[in-house]
Amino acid sequence: MEDREGGPTSTTQLYCGNLPYMMNTNMLKRRFEKFGKLCDAFIAHKDGTSRGFGFVTFVNPLNAKRACAAMDGAVINLYDEKRKMKVMFARPRPEEKKKSVC
Repeated sequence: MEDREGGPTSTTQLYCGNLPYMMNTNMLKRRFEKFGKLCDAFIAHKDGTSRGFGFVTFVNPLNAKRACAAMDGAVINLYDEKRKMKVMFARPRPEEKKKSVC
C-alpha cells in the first residue's frame, strides 16, 4: 500500500490525528474496536500531555481499511472540544540508529 506521496504504508496500522487533547487510549480503542479486533492502540504524549494524535493497529487488514474509510473526517465532541479526526494508514518510521544499552 502507498500513501498520497507514493511512499509505503502499513496495511494494519492507522494514524489518527487531530484528536481532542482530553482523549485517552481507552476512548480511542472504543471508537475503533467496532470495526474489528485491535492488537494495539495508543495516544502519543510528551511530558505527560497528549500530542493530539495516536495510532491503532488492527489484526486484520480489511478491518483497518473499513475503519479508515469510516473514521476519516469523523467529528469527535469530547468535553466541549470538537475536532474533525484525520485517519490514514501509517507510514513506517525512518530507521533510527541503534542506541547502546549501556
